[in-house]
Amino acid sequence: MEEDRYTRITLRLPRDLHARLDEVADKTSKSLNAEIVGRLEASFGADGAPLSPGLIQELQRIQQLLALNRLESRYRLARDDERAAQEAMAKAYGARLPKDEMQKVEWAYHGARAYVVDARRELEAFIAATPNLNAERTYADESSIGVPQNLTLEGEGKIAPRRRSAKN
Repeated sequence: MEEDRYTRITLRLPRDLHARLDEVADKTSKSLNAEIVGRLEASFGADGAPLSPGLIQELQRIQQLLALNRLESRYRLARDDERAAQEAMAKAYGARLPKDEMQKVEWAYHGARAYVVDARRELEAFIAATPNLNAERTYADESSIGVPQNLTLEGEGKIAPRRRSAKN
């Protein structure tokens, strides 16, 4: 029986440590128990001897850097998708597509835009939560992606054809 492998214990933790463990467990989609067991198991080397605190700290730092790299990659891919959607919208406006087709192109753009915003928020939250990385990375403002020259931004980030000025 699976229960026979486990022993139940009552554990007292400082509230702030419990909160931090619970937050990390939520972010990694683990139970609090799985997070604690995983951390305890990771504190032992292959030979069963405890790892040095310095090595544990370095391993945690490497884990954080890998997570940061994954989030940065997600953000970059989201930005690439958004640029592609912007280009498709620019072509669609130039082709004067029917309204229903144009709506599909706009929805694709807004979906890509929402993905960029979500990826950026997740990345910024991670950086804020891991100050020990000294990650002094800066990310371009969300609006700096740029709108193709024949389009303009209107209210709430909606893109529309650029109107010609009367200065000709």
